[in-house]
Amino acid sequence: DSAKVSDGELEMAIKLISQKDPNDEAIEGFKKIMNWPNEKLFPVLDVMRLSVRNAEFCRKVGTSELLEFIVLRILTNAANQLMSIRALCNLMTHKIGRDLIHKKLNDIMTLISSIQQGTANLQNAIATFYLSQSIAQKELPSDDLCRMICIEIVQFLEWASDPEATYRSYLALGNFVAFNSQETTQILRAAKVLKDGLKSNKNSPHQKLAEISSELSDKLML
Repeated sequence: DSAKVSDGELEMAIKLISQKDPNDEAIEGFKKIMNWPNEKLFPVLDVMRLSVRNAEFCRKVGTSELLEFIVLRILTNAANQLMSIRALCNLMTHKIGRDLIHKKLNDIMTLISSIQQGTANLQNAIATFYLSQSIAQKELPSDDLCRMICIEIVQFLEWASDPEATYRSYLALGNFVAFNSQETTQILRAAKVLKDGLKSNKNSPHQKLAEISSELSDKLML
């Protein structure tokens, strides 16, 4: 009963996607539907992953509460998993979201790394999250974080098969090679799955994947 909402409240919740200054009443309605059971949460997460692009939405819902809600759905069902990771990607578009994720990055990475299979859409979401992290590290790189993320990407490439996801992963690794320590480069040089993938993808029919494979191979001097 506490999670029941009217049609009007649902409509207001959906409008949060495009509101620059979210309506307080709509936020309260949205908090109600956040309590729906996991098997009913897909549309809620779909609205959330678009709404979190607005820092004010995050602030009004409550940043810690919001991140905990998203993270706890990563390992529920496939639909929730996809929307949760897309929401994490969209949180990276503003400083509030980036700071929030940075505080919980180890826990988030552990959950994402436990995923060992998934659709092309899921693979792209995971690769985009890693790419966003590589861009964030450009501002103030941490050797420990860069090393950890690189290792996670290499492990992801052991099962990822989608060309676009592979391309985004290579872009992320290219960012790390461009500005991080020699240690990170050595880790990547030693990764057989990466070396084999780069060699194979140099001949990919997907031009941008072939190009990034050659470029990353050159950077790593493979």
